[in-house]
Amino acid sequence: MTRSCTIHVCFPVTSISFSREELTAFAGTPLRLIANVRMQTQTCVNRLVTFESSDPAIADVDRDGIVTPYASGSVTITATAESGISDSCTVNVISMDNAPTMTLPGGVTHIEDEAFLGTSAVIYVIPSGTGSIGSLAFADLPNAQLIRIPGSVTSIADDAFSGSSVVIQCPAGSYAETWAQDHGITVQN
Repeated sequence: MTRSCTIHVCFPVTSISFSREELTAFAGTPLRLIANVRMQTQTCVNRLVTFESSDPAIADVDRDGIVTPYASGSVTITATAESGISDSCTVNVISMDNAPTMTLPGGVTHIEDEAFLGTSAVIYVIPSGTGSIGSLAFADLPNAQLIRIPGSVTSIADDAFSGSSVVIQCPAGSYAETWAQDHGITVQN
């Protein structure tokens, strides 16, 4: 009896780099890390590496780079190739309980330039019906931030979140999701 098998040969991993060195996660809301893996002439995302959390009680990570945050604190997530090449990313987990929240009133259709520049809430809730977010609207926020953006938003200035470490929570397939991904900002749906 003859059997055949297909063997997939990969070039060795030459470098790994996370798209961000540090980010914020909210307890109970999973997020996906992006580890760019380079092999001679190819670049892959989250392939040919294993992920590990420095403290799975605070946040754990699966084989696809999906981080599940459980409790407040900081962890180091490391992606390692078989060859030993690795890179790490710090994930700061904060609890949503009693987080200072700023909910904008209904009827807001545009977030003006520099509207919340340097303010200190942790969560910002933009109402449905808002269509645009102006230049530096949420820039230089001192705390870890969650910005809830409705599907009605169809325009966001390139520098709207400049100097802020934010997570954008928005509907899947929305303009805000595409914009955040294009600008290297963490998205939660």
